[in-house]
Amino acid sequence: MNIPYQFVDFITEEEYTAFVQKHKKSHILQSSEWGTFKASLGNWKTYRVGIRQGDELCAATMILIRQLPFPFSHKSFAYAPRGFVTDF
Repeated sequence: MNIPYQFVDFITEEEYTAFVQKHKKSHILQSSEWGTFKASLGNWKTYRVGIRQGDELCAATMILIRQLPFPFSHKSFAYAPRGFVTDF
């Protein structure tokens, strides 16, 4: 029986860190520490999202969002540093 994939819009920092650290090809820009550093600058918000298959996390990424400066302050910029870390 195939277990369906489910998008998860919130992953705890601890779960995200454990998942990213176990992958050989993860990058420093994908680490929770990088998100914490960016958030400490005061103009970035950090979100951690992923994909689960059953109870198991099989992909995760951190999304960093920043409000643009004037005259575009009504818009935001978002990016996922180096994309998803995946098991497949």
